[in-house]
Amino acid sequence: MENYHHIVWVTHNSRISERMIIFKVSRGEALILSDADEVEIANYIFQVSDKINIKVCSINICKDHIHMLINANNKDISQIMKSIKGKTTHLYKKNHNIDYSYSLWAQKYFSEKIKNESHFTNVIEYIENNRNKHELPRNIELEKTIYRYKDSHQMDSHQQGVATPCFRCRASDGGNDKDEE
Repeated sequence: MENYHHIVWVTHNSRISERMIIFKVSRGEALILSDADEVEIANYIFQVSDKINIKVCSINICKDHIHMLINANNKDISQIMKSIKGKTTHLYKKNHNIDYSYSLWAQKYFSEKIKNESHFTNVIEYIENNRNKHELPRNIELEKTIYRYKDSHQMDSHQQGVATPCFRCRASDGGNDKDEE
């Protein structure tokens, strides 16, 4: 399971970091994604993921943060996140004709290596239920976007009536992963 990672990152100004407290950085207005923005960002994430040859196994976009489970294909997570955050910002700015300094994402992100099959399953369930946890309504267009990605990558569906679909990417990795004890 060493190639699988749960990654979380937040929109600009949506959280107060320790660095902001230490250096007394004033927080601006939090960036909250609309339903349409969530769909747009999902499409950008899928484009970048394909380009850098990683598999998005599960994703949920929740207005001010994103949860994603990926197969990193032995790539460095910091480089993956640099690519995803940088390119999604570039594409978003281009699509919205933003030609000034604009931050879509906060600087930091959380990454956790998946330890075993049980951990993998728990992370998928957590990601699937994250919109519910935050009491966010379903985003049907986001769900459709995720399903289109899943279908185009021939992945098996894994949804149990939750807000945002999730899918497994284990079948596409050649079955070489072994659970770590």
